Amino acid sequence: MSCGAGEKEATNSDQKIGGVIPVQTNLVGDSYSVAKDLCFAFTKKRQAFNASNNLNHSFKIYESSCSENDYSFKVDVTAKVVRTALEEYRFDVLTGDSLIRQIETDKSGMLQRICADIDFNNSASDDQKKVVSVVVDEGFYRYFHSFQVNGSTYVMTRGRYVLEGDEYISEAIDTLKVNNINSNNAGIVSEREKVEVCSDDGFRKFKQVKQ
Repeated sequence: MSCGAGEKEATNSDQKIGGVIPVQTNLVGDSYSVAKDLCFAFTKKRQAFNASNNLNHSFKIYESSCSENDYSFKVDVTAKVVRTALEEYRFDVLTGDSLIRQIETDKSGMLQRICADIDFNNSASDDQKKVVSVVVDEGFYRYFHSFQVNGSTYVMTRGRYVLEGDEYISEAIDTLKVNNINSNNAGIVSEREKVEVCSDDGFRKFKQVKQ
């Protein structure tokens, strides 16, 4: 793990299928600020769901198979938010299918461990004193997270890497576009895209868009 003044910021451009895991492993600079705000937005969403979790959401689903290059529309989906444990939720499908059911918050999902490491009480000048790794090991896989902001949307990219020889190589990438902290729907994932490599080196792609 590298640290110190020589670090460069991790960006989404660091991540691609077949790419090697970037050297940078700590949140720094703007990436830290975006990750902190994204986790706070997820906190606000979780609190809103705690207050009223029996809500319906509509999505459009797009897919492409290993043999296809472009997305095609598959189905409209309506799903209900259901509490599964203390402060944890999932989508239960009411109509349609092929939905990513995990609901992302600061306490469950892809950013649970990173959000737990971010100190929300720090001032901006103290943020960099907290070492937060963007690498999370889960079983056989190593995950690398990168963060950007695009207008009113936070963009989080999570690459799934496997060890090949002495390097970790990306075989799947999730990209979340999340409503910003000031939105009435703060923390809601407006679009999620998952791309993974196929056995013939093609790509399987899945995208769900919030309506």
